[in-house]
Amino acid sequence: MQGKYQHNKSYKADLPYPQVEVGKPNDEYAKLIYEDYAGRVSELTAITQYVQQNVLLQKEYEEVANDLLGIAEVEMHHLKILAEVLVALGAKPKYGAYTGQQFKYWNASMDRYADTLMIIIKNSIEDENEMVTQYNDHIKLIQDKNIQEILRRIVQDEEVHIGILTALYHKYFR
Repeated sequence: MQGKYQHNKSYKADLPYPQVEVGKPNDEYAKLIYEDYAGRVSELTAITQYVQQNVLLQKEYEEVANDLLGIAEVEMHHLKILAEVLVALGAKPKYGAYTGQQFKYWNASMDRYADTLMIIIKNSIEDENEMVTQYNDHIKLIQDKNIQEILRRIVQDEEVHIGILTALYHKYFR
């Protein structure tokens, strides 16, 4: 997917991603990764929201629409990495997350639908911050150094996204 957004801005931290390796299969760690992969606050939810918002905004706010699509592309890379982590942990990469012991499949009601520029950007900043908090919580709970490094690297990209979205908010609303 080539777009104008790729020519003038970076949507990820300028660092390599760690190799996907885990010490051993672990169901409890997989349950945590499922939240990041395809829970309400997850890479899958972010991708679907950003693509939907890109379409809503592309005519009136092309810059914002392109930035959302650029961020979505990075989130797709995160989704793939997390799928590989799930497989390494002995799990199948299916779209959903655990609530207690029950697996709940992802659905479109997990998206936060908004149709004004201000709400889209504010929600996106909130969601990215919530994602960083969730990743940091999981880094503390998962005692596998390789997985921790992968999640830390993803957090660095999420922080880039927060910076881009915050700059957009200030440009249009301050």
